[in-house]
Amino acid sequence: MPQPDPLACLVLDYETLGLNDDDPIVEVGAALTTPNYPWDVIATFSAVVRPTRERWWEFVSPFVRNMHNESGLWPLITDGVDVREAEDGLLAVVSDVGPRESVLLMGSGVGHFDRRVMAKQMPALHGWLQHPNVDGGGIRRFLHRAGRGDLAFTPSVDRVKHRALPDALDHLEELRFYAELVRSLPKR
Repeated sequence: MPQPDPLACLVLDYETLGLNDDDPIVEVGAALTTPNYPWDVIATFSAVVRPTRERWWEFVSPFVRNMHNESGLWPLITDGVDVREAEDGLLAVVSDVGPRESVLLMGSGVGHFDRRVMAKQMPALHGWLQHPNVDGGGIRRFLHRAGRGDLAFTPSVDRVKHRALPDALDHLEELRFYAELVRSLPKR
């Protein structure tokens, strides 16, 4: 039996201390949108998250430390909220939409990274999502591999990189770009 149409979409981005699903989340940003193009934003959420692992800073690679330092996130981490508090904030955003499994996850890398991290570190939020997701990063990589990288979305150069809410909003712009590209094609 197919899943019903989503009642909303959650465009989400995590900043973490690594690329494994158990590397701590240090920031989450999300935009809840209407379920269909143009995906109007209904609400946003952002939280810096404090890792619970003792002496967490000793386990961070120089690359990740530098990335979060350049974005301005690194000095904010120790004053962040607990991961459960961040999850509760996200649940407050999605729970008004409708029943569990009524929200479609969208973003960039959500299929192979964010969903795994969420299942491990924010399992209650994971339960609100439908099984499929829409991944703009997958579309971008596909276009490059198909020899049509000229069609891929190019983000603004003056944007803040590696901050969760600005990245989530960029992912939404990327998905809108691809939707407009497809909508411009002649109907068959």
